[in-house]
Amino acid sequence: MSFYDNFIPYNETIRYVARKLDAPYIDLYEIIRERQINIDYFVSLDKMHLTLEGNMKYAGMVYESLTGEEYIFKEFD
Repeated sequence: MSFYDNFIPYNETIRYVARKLDAPYIDLYEIIRERQINIDYFVSLDKMHLTLEGNMKYAGMVYESLTGEEYIFKEFD
């Protein structure tokens, strides 16, 4: 199973729960697509979980969506 194979049904469930709870919904799949981010660079060897850098990018997208402010990413050595 790949990251996207797991991500798409998870994303649909989050969308459903957000709608039921009248909570904000952040479509990370759409953000990744719009920014043309190659997720393969941020997925670990198991092709399922994000790397540390991938999690930082993901968190930045959530931060930007919630605050409207740009998140400055730090480079990793």
